[in-house]
This record gives sequence, C-alpha cells and structure tokens, in this order.
Amino acid sequence: MGSGHVSDMPDAAWPEPVTLLEEIRTALRDTEASRRGGDSRDEAERRLRAAVEAARDAGVEWGRIAEALGTRRGNAYQRYRRRPGPAGTS
Repeated sequence: MGSGHVSDMPDAAWPEPVTLLEEIRTALRDTEASRRGGDSRDEAERRLRAAVEAARDAGVEWGRIAEALGTRRGNAYQRYRRRPGPAGTS
C-alpha cells in the first residue's frame, strides 16, 4: 500500500487542484524539515517534485503552483518543469 502521497496515486485518482496544491505545500514543509535533520532530503525532494508534476498533469497553472511554493511563477517553472531526457530515451 502507498504512503498516501499524490505521487502514489494512479492518474485517474488525482484529487482536485486545491488538494494537489496542499500536497505541494506539505511536500515543501517536508523538504524544509529535512534540511533541519528530518527525513531524507532526497526523498523529500522527490515527493515535492512528484507533487508539482501531479498538479501540472492535472492542469494546475504554474502561477498557482508557484504560490503554493512561495515563489514566483518563472522560478517554479525553471526548477520543476519537465526537461527532455538525453537523446534516444523516452
């Protein structure tokens, strides 16, 4: 069974955008806590990235994601946009 995070949900089970934004806020708090010696920072960063990707996949605009992250739209896009993989990968 999954951890209950959005990243563990099948595509058809995505919650409403407001819930997705709350997941981003929770993952951000986890990431900040990991910097102070909490959970693994890599795991917290993975959860945050997965939450942002889930929100984008559900159609949430970068401006709303940026607001949840406490940053500007351009900064959120620059950091969390999906980048194409190396040539020859899918």
